[in-house]
Amino acid sequence: MTTVDTSNWRKPMITSSVQDRTRLALAALEQSVRKLSSDGQFVPKYYYQCGLLYSQMAEFDRISNQKLYKDKLLSFLQSRENERERLNPYLRDGLTYGYAAARSYSVYKEIAFLNFAINWWNWASAWTITDSEVISGAVAGKNLTIQTHCMNNPVAGGTFDSINPSDAIVSLIPSGYYFMYEFDQPSMHAWFFC
Repeated sequence: MTTVDTSNWRKPMITSSVQDRTRLALAALEQSVRKLSSDGQFVPKYYYQCGLLYSQMAEFDRISNQKLYKDKLLSFLQSRENERERLNPYLRDGLTYGYAAARSYSVYKEIAFLNFAINWWNWASAWTITDSEVISGAVAGKNLTIQTHCMNNPVAGGTFDSINPSDAIVSLIPSGYYFMYEFDQPSMHAWFFC
């Protein structure tokens, strides 16, 4: 076995202060936030990236013990509430908003964020495979027949990548976001592309 000497390139000690790291993180976030339109979207609309940015805004406030982005996130997530059907076809786009709402709720303890997260989770539930759908072999809204397992993993609980009726891909990304909302569901499994 070959050992690699990492002493010349690896610096395990963080030498910058917490204040410097916070200032750097804020500058990076603000660079992205400035690119958002007044309704909190990138132009052109990159839904997935916006949801990720929203999560990072909430996480920054958690780590820095501030509420710098709370009002913006409330406004932005409220704007997204009316866009579920326009997020076609990819579920991961909407679920990033739900995840951002859940993260925001954990940071700010504002009930509106929890309601946003619940609304997105409920929306994705229609595209998440249930036990009864596995038994019947059919999924409402999909023109396909499903199997009980994929790569030796049960498919129940997997979330489709797309709401397109003919798209059969059960994807890790929306399944993972959906799973993060479903804290008390012991039957959830790891998913693979099928």
